[in-house]
Amino acid sequence: MITIPFSLFGFTDWLLYRGEGGLVIMFATFGMIPAGIVVALVMRAIGLKNYIAPVAFGMMSSMFVSMIVMIPMLLMFGLSDIPKAILIWMVVVVSCIIFFLVNINYIDIWNSSLEGKELKNSIKSKKNKAK
Repeated sequence: MITIPFSLFGFTDWLLYRGEGGLVIMFATFGMIPAGIVVALVMRAIGLKNYIAPVAFGMMSSMFVSMIVMIPMLLMFGLSDIPKAILIWMVVVVSCIIFFLVNINYIDIWNSSLEGKELKNSIKSKKNKAK
């Protein structure tokens, strides 16, 4: 049996007591927004400002990936084992964050190209207004 060796401040104990897999999916979806804000504030306080955007993107993308993965597991396969659902969700979150951290250079290139296009468009619109 897969067990979680810690209680996450009583969160896993509460979920095990309730025994509903839907609560894990609900937290995995809607709980990532406040968790992302808290993680961003902690990273800013620690001094990891360069990594806030990739971690935030990873956490926000994990919302959608966890919905795509966990809802069918709950509905089709009857995943009622809460610790397994939590471990699946943790794997999804960590893999999304690692994906964005590994590709941070490409994200910066994409972001700078968007900023360059916006700058060119604003210069063109100013020239058109001046004519």
